[in-house]
Amino acid sequence: MTTLLQQAIDLAQAGQRDAAEELLRRVLAEQPDNEVAWMWLSAVTRDVLAKQEALRRALKINPNNELARRGLQRFGGAPPEAEPAPPVAETPPAVTDFDFDFVEETPAIEAEEPAGGKDVLSELLPGLDADAV
Repeated sequence: MTTLLQQAIDLAQAGQRDAAEELLRRVLAEQPDNEVAWMWLSAVTRDVLAKQEALRRALKINPNNELARRGLQRFGGAPPEAEPAPPVAETPPAVTDFDFDFVEETPAIEAEEPAGGKDVLSELLPGLDADAV
C-alpha cells in the first residue's frame, strides 16, 4: 500500500502540484519533523514565503541539508547562520619548551659517496659542475 507521502511525491512528479501540496500538508500535520515532506513541500508550493519556511524547517531538522540551504539562497531567504570558524592565529605560538642541547648533541649526517663512485648530479645533468653546487 502506498503511503500518503509517496502519493504526494507521485503527484508532484506528475505535475499535480496543488494536489501534492494538499497531501504534503496532511503528512506534515501528523509528522512535523519529516524532512523529506518539507523538502517536497518547498518544491511544489507556489508561494515564495511558504517555500522559504519549508526550507527553513528542513534545515532545522537537518542542519547539514545542503539542498535546503541552496534553496533558501535561491529563493531569497537567508539560511540560518552557520557556526563561525575558529579565528586564525595571526602569529604562530612561541616555542617555550625546546631542548637546544638535544640539537647540539645530535651528530651531523655525512653524505655518502654515490654507488660506483659517480656523481649523481653530473650523471643526471651533463655539463653541470657538481663541485659548484
